[in-house]
Amino acid sequence: MAIAAQPFTSLLVVSLLDGRFSMTAGRHHAQVGRGEALLYPSHVDLDLLMDRMTYQVLELPLSTVTRLAARAGVAEADFRCSRTPP
Repeated sequence: MAIAAQPFTSLLVVSLLDGRFSMTAGRHHAQVGRGEALLYPSHVDLDLLMDRMTYQVLELPLSTVTRLAARAGVAEADFRCSRTPP
């Protein structure tokens, strides 16, 4: 199944239990297989390709993540998830 997804406003981690998964976000491309995980970058369009997937998803509100990052000294405006492997 191929999906063109609008940007997410939450932080999503997909853990692949079975199958194959491919994601393109701008210039970044990642593929994962069984037993691997992938971080969806926020605020960018995504092209997803799912092949017989069984998966689990962890979704965290981006506002919560940036608030916690601020406690560690990262300004909310500077918070980025620039790589897809968690």
